[in-house]
Amino acid sequence: MSNEKLEALSARLGQAGRDSRNWSPSHCGDIDIRIDRDGQWHYLDSPIQRLELVKLFASVLRFEEGEYFLVTPVEKLRIQVEDAPFLIADADLLAEGQPEQRVQMKTTLGEVFELDAEHPIKMLGEGDETKPYAHVRDGLWGLLSRPCYYRLVEQVETLPDQEDQYGLFSRGLWFRLL
Repeated sequence: MSNEKLEALSARLGQAGRDSRNWSPSHCGDIDIRIDRDGQWHYLDSPIQRLELVKLFASVLRFEEGEYFLVTPVEKLRIQVEDAPFLIADADLLAEGQPEQRVQMKTTLGEVFELDAEHPIKMLGEGDETKPYAHVRDGLWGLLSRPCYYRLVEQVETLPDQEDQYGLFSRGLWFRLL
């Protein structure tokens, strides 16, 4: 498929993807697509190299009842996700130190969002295995990459009344990071 056709399809699907919550096709089966713990998409155990294709698939990704699916208007195919479907590659502190301070995140697929009530951070795991995740969209979470997480940790502050609570404010809300 040519790049022009792929871009046209992606644009149509992206537009339709905004209405994808209304799609309710039956589960058709599984497809041998896997997202590894580094956020790399694979088909038949080979990495998918075309970023435009990965973005297209990500635009129709859903999480339902503990499983991940690619959903189109006519089919629903289960895929495998090793950890989280997104990898958060970058974070910026905007209006640092101001009451309107915000934390802006960016995935490896270029999706940008800010930490807020709809996009919180959660820490999962025990002890040394604890990992940070941020809600990207529609019940889909992204693992913060190590460099991204360490960049945020350099900016942590403590809550004035609880010195053992380390994190950051974004959009007036507190997000624990340590």
